[in-house]
Amino acid sequence: MAEYQYPLEEITIDARAYNWDIFKPDWEFLQAFPALSLCSLVGLSVGLHPWFSRPDWVFHCAKPYFEGNRDSELDPPATEDDQAKAEDLQRFLKRIHIAAGNLAPAGTLNPIDGIAQGAATVVSVAEFLAFAGRLDWELPEKFTRFYALTDVEEPGEAEEDNDQNNKGVREQQIQKIIAKANEFGYDLLSIPLGGKAKIKGACYPVITESAFDRAWIEAGKRGLISIKDKIKFYTKQ
Repeated sequence: MAEYQYPLEEITIDARAYNWDIFKPDWEFLQAFPALSLCSLVGLSVGLHPWFSRPDWVFHCAKPYFEGNRDSELDPPATEDDQAKAEDLQRFLKRIHIAAGNLAPAGTLNPIDGIAQGAATVVSVAEFLAFAGRLDWELPEKFTRFYALTDVEEPGEAEEDNDQNNKGVREQQIQKIIAKANEFGYDLLSIPLGGKAKIKGACYPVITESAFDRAWIEAGKRGLISIKDKIKFYTKQ
């Protein structure tokens, strides 16, 4: 089991310094990372800042705090908004157990370095979002936009299919993607943020994750499919 570098008390001190405003991740900064720890990704799935997404701290410190178990001399009384945050933290705890239980080889979340270390395991952001899509997890809109970035052609991802059979397979993959998008009732040229993850999850395992990404890029080049407000999103900085 992976050991954490920082004691719980240090995280609590930081939470107090933030006035317990722990649901405010730096989305713009985090979207630059192709891989993050599993607990960070699950934290982001409920809007929790990665620094405060350590499961044992959430269980022993954060969740009790938002449920009202506080030091009356230091902390204000719990509010209705605090109770909603406690529910989000409970959702985080459930999700981290599910995600850790789906690490390879038992599941589909592959450790980047090949070593599973529970919640501390580093996994691909795109792979996690596809996993969350298959489970139909509700995600913050800003987190689903991380997946929209995979629409940009990446070095090494574009492949030239010289073999006619490969072209035929790619065409079948594109048609399956379009069929799944239609099943979800999406406008093909205005797929909502988060929709791509759901389509990818629905196509798996018939279409592998890497094959899906290449087929999606090809479909986008042909003008067959596109993310809603994609151009607006990329230019609004």
